Amino acid sequence: LTNLEEEKVIHTERQAAYLSYDGEYQTIPETDYPDGSKHLSDPNPVNLSWDFTVPSGKTLSRYDILWGKEADLSDGYAIKGTTATSLDVYNSYLGDNYFRVVANYTDGSSDTSKIQKYKVEEVYPRNLRIEGMTNCRDMGGARVLSGGGHIKQGLIFRTSAVNNWAYGKGDVSDRITDAGKEELLTRLGCVTEINVNNSGNNEVGVKNYIDAFMYYDNGKHHMYRNAEPLKQAFHALSDPDNYPVFYHCRIGTDRTGFLAIMLGALLGVSENEIYQDYLFSNFGNIQDKRYIGEKAGRDNILKYMDDLKTYPGEELHQKTYNFLISIGIPASELDAIIDILVEGDKPEGYHNHQEVILAEDFEADFF
Repeated sequence: LTNLEEEKVIHTERQAAYLSYDGEYQTIPETDYPDGSKHLSDPNPVNLSWDFTVPSGKTLSRYDILWGKEADLSDGYAIKGTTATSLDVYNSYLGDNYFRVVANYTDGSSDTSKIQKYKVEEVYPRNLRIEGMTNCRDMGGARVLSGGGHIKQGLIFRTSAVNNWAYGKGDVSDRITDAGKEELLTRLGCVTEINVNNSGNNEVGVKNYIDAFMYYDNGKHHMYRNAEPLKQAFHALSDPDNYPVFYHCRIGTDRTGFLAIMLGALLGVSENEIYQDYLFSNFGNIQDKRYIGEKAGRDNILKYMDDLKTYPGEELHQKTYNFLISIGIPASELDAIIDILVEGDKPEGYHNHQEVILAEDFEADFF
């Protein structure tokens, strides 16, 4: 019964209005995005509905949806339903999604539909609903990188922490629920957690837990202060066996945002879309509105961008590559990350680090 020819929209009306802004996000009016005081970061579900007559002699137990990104459902994930002939599917991929309906009977047998397809509007971000968390999204999706490719979906996610994400405040639970754990570990399949917060541990039982504490403010030489945790994080991201990955601080905005800027800029995300992604965190319950520019105070991410622009290279991704080289991250690791995360054409001309000032030659008071 679902109209599968109609493109689905997972962004809420307010999210869609923000994402359709056609100016520079560096100067977007404050009224065009929320104030970070409420949990508004979840996507809309895609509702799938169907008609089916239970065969004579059979008693229905429940319907399930087997859902995935691959056309043959080789990556299929079972979403359990009820006896109702409809089900909400959260966290659809941008673009094509595949599914089949499974009717389960009380005698253990089942009937399955043919594989069907629906398409989600390809507008970044693929924001995620993980119960008990806020401010969660896939870094992959529709953004066109400087080389012409895209970041692959389903490999790297930025999130809030799995507990105490809003200091015990807010309108959703402050701890990840069992359903949230299933979403994070089973459906999204995360095997590595990178924690850039100064507290926490492996509370969800993920395979690889990496503590890469980052400093909070962006004062002078802030990027060098975070050289060691950046090296830890990028080293982990250079290993294909560590994916899918989720990384976070407490509310997934500032330290998480810093890592997102470094990673996104390396992969070829445009400066304007870096600002768009940063301000999208205001849809999460982050307890304080974030800005770009002087009003942001110590959270002004223009500081990072200005610092990156001092490095050799014609484009932002080249300058970022050279900065990361300067703090001691091997070119082989950066190249591996690009190869793992970018589908389609890779950014060109990012090997240009002959003139970079290495961190050990940089005289600065890091603290």
